[in-house]
Amino acid sequence: MYSLEDLVLFTTEGWFGLYQTINAQYWPLHLLSLTWVLLTFYSLVTQKQGLIKIAIAGFACLWISCGAVFHWGEYQQLSWVAVYYGWAFILQGVALLITAGLYRSDFSSQRVKVIGKKTGYFLLFSGLFVVPLLGLIEGRSWSAIDVVGVGPDSTALSTLGLIVISIRHSILRLLLCCIPTLWLIVSAATAWPMGLLQGLLGLFFWVCVAFWLIILSYISSSQKKV
Repeated sequence: MYSLEDLVLFTTEGWFGLYQTINAQYWPLHLLSLTWVLLTFYSLVTQKQGLIKIAIAGFACLWISCGAVFHWGEYQQLSWVAVYYGWAFILQGVALLITAGLYRSDFSSQRVKVIGKKTGYFLLFSGLFVVPLLGLIEGRSWSAIDVVGVGPDSTALSTLGLIVISIRHSILRLLLCCIPTLWLIVSAATAWPMGLLQGLLGLFFWVCVAFWLIILSYISSSQKKV
C-alpha cells in the first residue's frame, strides 16, 4: 500500500536546500516579482482596469517562469512528478495570458462584493507575507523562503487573491482557481510527511480556501440571476 511518505523522495534539508539554491541563482529577480505584486495592489485599490490587465499578464509570466525554473529545474532533480507540475504551471500561465488579452469585460472590481474583496486581499497578503513567515517559523533561513515569483506556494496563493478580486465571471474565476488550489493542496500534502508546519496547518487551510472560492462563485452567479 502506498502512503504520503512514498511521494516524498527527499529530506527536509533537501527541500529547504532546493529553495535556497533557486533563490541564490535568481537573485535579485525577486525584487521584480515583489514590485509586480505591489503594482497589483495599486491597480486593484485604484481600480485602474488597464493596470489590472497588466498585473494579470505579469502573474502569467510568473507562473510560466516558476514552472520552468522551479519544477523543470531544481525540483525535477528531487522528484520525477515535477515535470507534470511544471506543465500545469505553464498551462496556468497561458490561461492567465489569454484572460488578460481577451476577457476585458471581466475586469470590473466595482461589481465584486466587499466580502469577495476582503477574501482576495487576504489571499494576496498571505502569499506575500504568511507563506514566507511560515517558512521562517518551521526552520528555514532567509535565503530559503518561498517568495512570490520564485516559490510556487506564495505565487499560487497571491494569484488566487488576484483572481477573486479582478475576475467577475464566476465560471472563469473557478477555472482559473483550479490549478493554484490543487497545487496548494499537493504542496501541503508533500510537506505533511516531513512534519513541516506548512503541511500540518496548510492542508486544512487550502481546502477551506478552495471551498470558500466555490461558495463565492455560487453567490456571485445567484446574484446575476436575480
